[in-house]
Amino acid sequence: MKNLLIISSMFFSMMFSQISLSIEDVVVIGEDYVCEPGEDVGTATGQTCEQLLGLFGFTCDADFAGAPLTEICAESCFDSSNCPAVGTGSLSVYYDYTEGSGTTGPLAGFEIPFTGFELSTEAGAVVASGGEAEAANFGLSNNIDTVIGFSSQGATLPYGENLLLTQVFFQNYGGADICFEYDESGDFAGTISDNVGGDISTDLTCFSPSLGCTDETACNYNPDAVLDDGSCAFEEDCNGVCGGTAVVDCANECGGSAVVDCANECGGSATVDCSGICGGEAYEDNCGECDADPANDCTEDCNGVLDGDATEDECGVCDNDPTNDCVEDCNGVFGGDAELDCNNICNGGSVIDCNDVCNGGAVVDCNGVCGGDAAPEDCGCTDFDVNTFSFGGANIDAGDTFTVDLSLCNDDPVYGINLTVTDTPDQLDFLSFEASSRLDGVNISSNVVNGDLVIVAFDQNLNTIISAGSGPILSLTFESSSIYESQISLGLSDVTLSDSVGDVINFDVVDGIVNVSGEEPPPVAPDAPTDLVVTAGDSEVSLSWSASFGASEYQVWREETAGGGGNGGNGNIGSDCTIADGQYAGPGFIDCFEFCSPASWIGDGYCDDQNLTWGANFFCEEFAFDGGDCGDGNGGGGTTGCQADEFECGDGACITGSYFCDGTLETGATWPADCADGSDEGIAICCDANYTYAASGYDQAYCGGQTVSSSSFSIENYMNKISVMNGMSNFNYSNTNININAYMDKLSNGYHSRLEAKLAAVNYSNDVQNINRDLIGYEIYRDGSLVASVGSNQTSYDDYVAAGQEYCYVVKAQYDEGLAAGSNEACASALAPPSFAGLSVGNALATTGETFTLDISLQNDEALEIAGFEFTVSSSLASLVGVSSTSLSEEFDIPTPNLDEGIIVGYALGVPPIVESGDILTLT
Repeated sequence: MKNLLIISSMFFSMMFSQISLSIEDVVVIGEDYVCEPGEDVGTATGQTCEQLLGLFGFTCDADFAGAPLTEICAESCFDSSNCPAVGTGSLSVYYDYTEGSGTTGPLAGFEIPFTGFELSTEAGAVVASGGEAEAANFGLSNNIDTVIGFSSQGATLPYGENLLLTQVFFQNYGGADICFEYDESGDFAGTISDNVGGDISTDLTCFSPSLGCTDETACNYNPDAVLDDGSCAFEEDCNGVCGGTAVVDCANECGGSAVVDCANECGGSATVDCSGICGGEAYEDNCGECDADPANDCTEDCNGVLDGDATEDECGVCDNDPTNDCVEDCNGVFGGDAELDCNNICNGGSVIDCNDVCNGGAVVDCNGVCGGDAAPEDCGCTDFDVNTFSFGGANIDAGDTFTVDLSLCNDDPVYGINLTVTDTPDQLDFLSFEASSRLDGVNISSNVVNGDLVIVAFDQNLNTIISAGSGPILSLTFESSSIYESQISLGLSDVTLSDSVGDVINFDVVDGIVNVSGEEPPPVAPDAPTDLVVTAGDSEVSLSWSASFGASEYQVWREETAGGGGNGGNGNIGSDCTIADGQYAGPGFIDCFEFCSPASWIGDGYCDDQNLTWGANFFCEEFAFDGGDCGDGNGGGGTTGCQADEFECGDGACITGSYFCDGTLETGATWPADCADGSDEGIAICCDANYTYAASGYDQAYCGGQTVSSSSFSIENYMNKISVMNGMSNFNYSNTNININAYMDKLSNGYHSRLEAKLAAVNYSNDVQNINRDLIGYEIYRDGSLVASVGSNQTSYDDYVAAGQEYCYVVKAQYDEGLAAGSNEACASALAPPSFAGLSVGNALATTGETFTLDISLQNDEALEIAGFEFTVSSSLASLVGVSSTSLSEEFDIPTPNLDEGIIVGYALGVPPIVESGDILTLT
């Protein structure tokens, strides 16, 4: 079932009211209609249609100077296929329907059949539009002779007199009366319905054209004729009949058949032969030769053509062109190519130069002068490999007016130019231009479109406008429109260079650079990342998101503990704090990254280092390097698996402890990173001057640049621009003025409250470092209450709730050590179950080629009022050839213009809807 249209209520009334319909404003394309082109007028500035459509390459569907080319070049762009066909036309249907006088309600639908023409059933063709029907958004459809209109939304048409119902477009008009169709009993065969299903009786007025000859000069002119039927005649025959065909024969009988033969005998049988002799015996042979001698009938030539004149020359070539018969060359060879040179020597090498001197040395230079001395650099383009436009540059102050040259280096003469000058970014206003001597005498027009300068140059006589050479062609004057420092690129777009026949000349463009000195531009924060998606894996989670415009890198922040947020502590490393919830809820310490982490993790045998291997950082002197779990801070001792004087890399390898934070080549120091994964040179810890092992190789510039001043400022906007720091629970960045010197130093030195991952901007996704804790599953919370727990391999859940009420959900990951923080909250409302009415297709047993029927049944258990339906029937083994109604649908309209596509439509117009179950259609 493609679509089931259900109208909730429709009442049937036996009351009848009166409406008057009339057909007016009939327009028909007749046999005498002449479709002719206009004339080519060209443009106001002198461009001809030959130039526009040829040299400039415009097409007839384009505009030039704001006018369509179909008007400028009406004759050149004339297309006879757009002329209307004979017999097509239009009419208007008007109605009078006044409130009262028995009316039961406004007009709500119509089905109007016509006679006298056909309506188009081609897909997409418009056969009815306009009037009150279109204004009320009635749905308009048709079959071959009927226009149907109604509203599925309950709209109605207004009361009134002489109101336009709709305009109808028709075809194949045959000249008869145009009228509404009547049934066998003489009643209107259509339906006009009011808004309660009542049938409105009709008073009909048709259009009866008077047909005949409308030419006043004809002998059968009919002054009462409205439409010309093509019958005009201008002479009477011998019987006095206007337009008659009777003539007087040689026997002086009007309408007789006697004729005079070639022997001047009336009714005789003598004829003229092919030689013009009356009664002669000459005939025309196969070659068209006329004589009475069969002995000279035509023969075939060397090409097999009867009576052909082709002959075979000395070289064996058969044709009838003696001018190309092969001859002897100067060496006596038939068909040879040896020739005498200018010194009369056979096959000699002497030639005539450009001054007509045999063996002379004069040649034409690059300027076309015989014997001239112009060098190539004087004639063509030497600065570039191909024809090239190039801009000059400028260094200006913001707001200055300045001029730059646009140059063209061209090897080929140019006959037409069309180009657009652009500035990127858009910070220049065009003021004026001046043509160079290379464009003397050339018509140049200009216009500014969307801030860009458009130049068109050409010669009305199709002469060269720019000779081969190089140098400026235009001087362009601009004014800087911005107060900020910037670098602006001057370039070209939509460029066309034309040669003498209108073909395109290839070229390159070299942009110009304008350096503007001004105020420092305000910083532009990158957009926040969007569409963040987290996917659970085996002891890991994967993140992906959509790219942010202007971002050079991304930082990924993760909540420090599996238990969620915490509070307490004075913000100093080592102070007490409390973890609010989760498996590790309870006492904690402000760790080395100044976040609240579980106190129980200190000395638990796992090194909680600066790499956040386990989600916390106790790798500093305040916590004795995680209570000895991380050795002595120089890489030794602890439970790392390396010796006391060694440092364990992130991949488990051990290096000499003194190599930790000893500087890399990137920082200007002598040594590269010693760990394969670079973990011995972590920028966050190695840049902190509070630690004794921080290396001298990490200078202030590498570790974050200058120190932020201690002045006070509002940090709310700044903090909101940090892309994904909205998960911070231990910072309250309200809109207050605070001294952030110490905090900003920690930010510049790489201290962040979440795990930092440098992600390549080209990938826009990365996996967070593998956290070696097992994922058990997920807990699903509805409005704060746990409703379900699912396994780690399940990422969806169906919740059955009451309809119409909004519910909000959060999902938390369950690890072997506790719950992680919740996901973002998502809310939705369940929809009420829809009303249901079903369709089913019956069965049939048939053999190949046999016609059979199937029933379409309606299951309507809820007694819905079905006022219409539309669906498509398809089969690879049978073709639909017919549709008929049943007792349930016998009053429905069921048009079938698209039956070959299997589309079936039915609707109730002025009749009760279907409220029962049962068969509604029979398909053949």
